Amino acid sequence: MIDRQIQQINYENIFDILPFSIFIIDKSLKIEFINLLAKEKFKVNIKNKNDILTNIFPRDSLIIDTIVRVQKEKKAISIEKLDLSNPFFSYSNADVYISYFDYKKTEKYIILISNEIFKNKNETLDLLNNNSLTGLSKMLTHEIKNPLSGIKGSAQLLSSDLSNDKNELTDIIISEVNRIEKIIDKVDYLFSNDLLNPENLNIHEIIDRAIKVTKVMSPKTIKYEKYFDPSLPQIKGDKNILIQAFTNLIKNALDAIDHSTDGIIRFNTYYSLWEPKAKYFGVEKRLTPIRIEITDNGKGVPESLKDIMFNPFVTSKNSGSGLGLTQVIGAMNSHEGKAEYLNSHSQTTFRLSFPELIL
Repeated sequence: MIDRQIQQINYENIFDILPFSIFIIDKSLKIEFINLLAKEKFKVNIKNKNDILTNIFPRDSLIIDTIVRVQKEKKAISIEKLDLSNPFFSYSNADVYISYFDYKKTEKYIILISNEIFKNKNETLDLLNNNSLTGLSKMLTHEIKNPLSGIKGSAQLLSSDLSNDKNELTDIIISEVNRIEKIIDKVDYLFSNDLLNPENLNIHEIIDRAIKVTKVMSPKTIKYEKYFDPSLPQIKGDKNILIQAFTNLIKNALDAIDHSTDGIIRFNTYYSLWEPKAKYFGVEKRLTPIRIEITDNGKGVPESLKDIMFNPFVTSKNSGSGLGLTQVIGAMNSHEGKAEYLNSHSQTTFRLSFPELIL
């Protein structure tokens, strides 16, 4: 009963402030949660535990058919400009996003409905500065911190039994736990625009660290190709936040690479002479000329996610949280930079752009 109450409170705190109609249903289409906007838009008032989605949308409607597809294919599906109107309410030109997730080994489905989801496909939803992510981060912080102390303590005990030349792995574990703890201490900041501890950084050292971390975490044999421009100027930023952003991008690339292929992840850094200019106190500078492109030869981004991949909770992985790329966007916003997906049929490339540090 307590767990169920906590779950309900979490849904209400997070989802009731979002600008979407949100339904959470189980495999039988029973409605387990509906947010305030959905209740208003669809004239719904759940009175008992047997309310099902087909009481709102006809069983032969496209939205129900799409939910069935998501159940079979176990991947997110989006539909644009769908007419959901019926004699009881009017809702034409609705954008619908339906995704699958596991909760305590039980299949659940989340449905987002809005006229705004695909309004501008080149921009992420304006949720990065929204209290929803702050509420979510507070909810997750407690669940993450508890096992970290056990991991760190075990690694410290293990290192005392190993010879000095074999302590590198335990040192990495301890170092990464320390870094995660620092990130968790600032988790409410991850999606904001204020740097708490900025310092002068060499972006190549950040990339090297992220590569080293993911090599330890992944069992796959991956070739990392680095084409670094040694003349790049420094940037000003938060080292831990940036390591996490690059780690998220590399982990996505690793997940996309098939075990049967020779995996390659390539890093290109360069200075863009074509970047627009601006003047700061009489000094002319380019806005975000320092560029890092991360390319992999994996299976690519599903077509249905290309326009919304940076949005919170969007993922093609059954066990994914959908917050990795959102953290990347938040990190780039905090560093006055930008993150982009470069569409290509033959490869997947993400490009991060930073402003240079003017000394």
